[in-house]
Amino acid sequence: MKPITILLYLFVSLAARTGFAEEAAVSPARKTALETLAENHSYRLLSPEQTVVLKNGSFSGGADGISAKLAAFAITDMNGDGRLDVAVIIEHHAGGNPSVSELSLLLDTAEGFEQSFPVSLGETVAVRRLYVEEASLFVPKTIAVSFVSGSLPDTPAHPARDVRKNFYLEGRELKDAMSMEVVKKPALYLYPEKVTKVEVRLAPKGRITRTIPSCSGKWSVTVGSDGRIERKYRYLFYEAALTNPIAQPEEGWCVRRADLRSWMDSRLPRLGLSRQETRDFKVYWLKNLPKSEFWIVRLIRPEVVEDQLGLIINPSPRSLLRLLFYFTPSESQVRLREPEIQRFERKGFTAVEWGGILGGRATKDQAK
Repeated sequence: MKPITILLYLFVSLAARTGFAEEAAVSPARKTALETLAENHSYRLLSPEQTVVLKNGSFSGGADGISAKLAAFAITDMNGDGRLDVAVIIEHHAGGNPSVSELSLLLDTAEGFEQSFPVSLGETVAVRRLYVEEASLFVPKTIAVSFVSGSLPDTPAHPARDVRKNFYLEGRELKDAMSMEVVKKPALYLYPEKVTKVEVRLAPKGRITRTIPSCSGKWSVTVGSDGRIERKYRYLFYEAALTNPIAQPEEGWCVRRADLRSWMDSRLPRLGLSRQETRDFKVYWLKNLPKSEFWIVRLIRPEVVEDQLGLIINPSPRSLLRLLFYFTPSESQVRLREPEIQRFERKGFTAVEWGGILGGRATKDQAK
């Protein structure tokens, strides 16, 4: 997720806490109870490593003379378990040191509210807004923080910076959404020579975020000789959030937005997709790629796909094609060396997969 730079600075007093809730799901009484909880909870701090217990939203004392306060909170069901959690920003400082702001979640569990591992937002932070961004096509639900970071007041020597960061929850940890790459709609087609029971295991280096039909990482399905799965589906569908950025090749294509359809009609069959698979690809990506004058399209190398998106099919297909594209929006045309296209032959039991990753806007270095 690309950070958004906001040119108009709107400062929020550090003395005033702000709360942003999913109002439709939170009654006034419940909101008040959760705010009271956040104001009177114990919090682990990253630096210095210690625990403070807030009372009415603040804490002072301790061996280091530390003071801490609740700077902002937001109410949401972060992990989709039907229980309301509280995102909090704790601002603290000791002695003459600059203030430090840390973000964490109070997760409602069977054992009570438990704090996630905190993440630092930096020193001398002025919180503008703490809020929730619902899941979209390319990212899961996130906690968004908009803040001004730097020396206050703003000076030429020490300019303040307007920053927005988004964090998603994985287990009990908040992780920067910028480091996450979501593989969208790998569509897996299976073409046995006769009616066959097929087991498919998914093993991405990350987490599976969605599957159709629903599964917990493994499908056991009956597939007809026409490729129809359980007499219902043309393909198996899944999405995954990778833990680390995926390696991209230098070669690729730069395609004007208006030419994407014809590019797909020309390149996808040469890469090995059938007419129906090409049609499915176009229906999905032409609809879901955001507006951009140009798109840089890179085909991830097969060994990288296999490493990042582990896939085990039993019985093993005789022919396997996995096409994973990386789409990067660009404001201008760039020159790229086109990749060599290897001819794909379908022999015996064949499995075909296509998917894509949406990257951030290309920089000059990335576009070279």
